[in-house]
Amino acid sequence: MHRGVVAAVMLTLAGAIPAGLYLGTASAGPPPPVLVNFTIPHHPPTAGRSFAGLAIVNESNAGTLGSIERDAEVAGRVLRAREQIFFTPGHTSNQVVVCSWRIPAGAGGKTLRLANGDHRAHVDVADSHYGSPEFSWRVKRTA
Repeated sequence: MHRGVVAAVMLTLAGAIPAGLYLGTASAGPPPPVLVNFTIPHHPPTAGRSFAGLAIVNESNAGTLGSIERDAEVAGRVLRAREQIFFTPGHTSNQVVVCSWRIPAGAGGKTLRLANGDHRAHVDVADSHYGSPEFSWRVKRTA
């Protein structure tokens, strides 16, 4: 053992150095893996049409996507999300949930955003809670 380590252990045992002092300097290792990705399309929504605006991708083999908050709002009107759920054959958990909304015909020029208080999608997977970045889109007027 290195002399400095032996001295620190001896001082800690003697009560001269608090044991927690060394724990604060230890490295916690790499960050935990990202288990959920939130993806959006390149095109904006169009008034009067359906818009598949958010895909939630489960990167974990440890659990299924659950408790998804995904409603949107435009001009103060809440739009209930429709979900399409996809899975990989041979896996028991759902791998992708695509959320879409029917955009009102009069919504052109207005902003569509996720409806919960922080304008983010939220999902639980494998005993962890994930929140998306804040997403918003300018709704195109129909031609």
